[in-house]
Amino acid sequence: MFTLNRGQQLVLALLLAAVIAIGLYVILTSPLINASFQLSTGRETGVYYSFGQAYAERVATHGIDLEIVPGAGSIQTLERLVAGEGDLGFVQGGTAGNVDTSELESLGSVYYEPVWIFHRAGLDLRFLSDLSGLTISVGEEGSGVFPLATALLTENGITESDATFVNLGSSDATEGL
Repeated sequence: MFTLNRGQQLVLALLLAAVIAIGLYVILTSPLINASFQLSTGRETGVYYSFGQAYAERVATHGIDLEIVPGAGSIQTLERLVAGEGDLGFVQGGTAGNVDTSELESLGSVYYEPVWIFHRAGLDLRFLSDLSGLTISVGEEGSGVFPLATALLTENGITESDATFVNLGSSDATEGL
C-alpha cells in the first residue's frame, strides 16, 4: 500500500475533477436522441403526408431531421415499420389487425376518421347492401382504406361475387365518378 502526501492528493483530486467535468460536458452537449428519423406516410396528395410535413417543420426547430417517406398508405407503413424500414408512421385506425404489429408501439390517436361513401347522383342508396351489383372503389392495396372498405362491405353481404371491386386511390376514384 502506498500513501500520498497532501500535494499529491490535491493534484489527484484536481485531475479527477477535470475528468468528471470533461465527461459531464461531453454528455450534456451531445444529442440525447437520434437527430434523424424516417416518417412513413401515405401518398403525397393525402392528409397523412401533409401532417408529416407539418411535423417535420416543427421538429426541425429542435434540430431533428424528419424525412418523409410517402407510400400507398397504412398497411404499407405498418409493413415498413415491422421490417425496420422506417422509424415512425401515421396509420389509419382499424388497420393494425392486418399486419403482425406485436413489435410496434402506438403513441396514440390523432383524431377519429369518418367513413365517407361517395356515389353518383341519382342512385338510391340507404345501406351498404344497396351497393350490390355496382362497381366500388375499395382503395388501393397497401392503403388503410382497402382492408376497412372490404371488411365493411363483407359485413354487409357485399363481396367481389356481388359487385366489382376496383383498387383506386382517392384521386383516381374521384375521377372515376
